[in-house]
Amino acid sequence: MVSAMVAKGDAEIAMTFVSEMNDPGIDIVGVLPKEVTPWTPLVGFISAHAKNPVAAKALLQYLSSPEATAAYKAAGMQPGK
Repeated sequence: MVSAMVAKGDAEIAMTFVSEMNDPGIDIVGVLPKEVTPWTPLVGFISAHAKNPVAAKALLQYLSSPEATAAYKAAGMQPGK
């Protein structure tokens, strides 16, 4: 939403996650230094009420696999370890 505001001219400058900056009409000028940018880790979990816990576990295993690295990088995200 923030990058859409810049793209429409409703804002001149904005800061958000790189993965959220995908609107045409914006220029990404860079990322903040690691020293001032806290990591925002995402955690996957399976609900005790999951309809298909086996499939859910398989998805989480794929999302944390080396094969998923390219998709994370393409979205401007840093793959987990």
